[in-house]
Amino acid sequence: MGAESAVKRNKYILAVFLATDDALQGILGLHTYTAAIQQLAISSINRGKLDHAVQQRITHEWARAISLRTFVSEVENSFEFVHCRTTLLSIVANFEIALRRFRKSMWDDDHLGLKGKDYNEPDYRPLLRWAFQLVKNTKSGSASMLQRLPKTCGDVDNARRLRNLSLHNNNKFNESYVDNVISDQGVQPQYERNYLTGIKNREPVFLTDQRIEELGYSHIELLHILHNTIQRKFYGCTRDYNYANEGKAPEWYRMVSGRRDADV
Repeated sequence: MGAESAVKRNKYILAVFLATDDALQGILGLHTYTAAIQQLAISSINRGKLDHAVQQRITHEWARAISLRTFVSEVENSFEFVHCRTTLLSIVANFEIALRRFRKSMWDDDHLGLKGKDYNEPDYRPLLRWAFQLVKNTKSGSASMLQRLPKTCGDVDNARRLRNLSLHNNNKFNESYVDNVISDQGVQPQYERNYLTGIKNREPVFLTDQRIEELGYSHIELLHILHNTIQRKFYGCTRDYNYANEGKAPEWYRMVSGRRDADV
């Protein structure tokens, strides 16, 4: 097979992959940047200038008096907790949307084996199980990526369950965090270290910057494996996507701004 046919990819699947890959890298980059800026802000604040209040507008006509000293103190105390939760929600949302677009495109191309039936949009849990099944015995990725794949999938499912706690349980551990886990399809379930005491005492989920980075790495790595597997299995491509081979340098303007080459 020649070089041209080896890289014959489905263009829409590729466009979804590239847009999501850029978005996830941009989210991690902004997370690191904002955390660094926050540390600089704390070290440079002149505490003597905080002894007054400012008017903070909260609607088109309402404003509230806010103590700068109290506000800065609360930001310092809560920054990592809030910042990591916000980043988690962004990571999961972008990855989920990519899976939905992958699956719908494959449905339209009659690659799901359900010809003639109406398309039903699945919830995120069965959508993830579908993705995990696709990559279960994949050959796409390095030896270390494939060895790590069960844990990588477990990280992505863990992020889903953590997202659910944030949206539906006031960001506190409960039994659904364990009961709702995906433990089949070659997945190695992952849990936060304090989840047992967290469930017992209804403690809040506290993610650190390091943990968020790890979850981000797993989403990006699985995205690459899944994209390459789909292109190989359903569209005849025999060469995995590679930044160096494609000549794709980091495009931070696109990653941070969300600009895309295609309407996906």
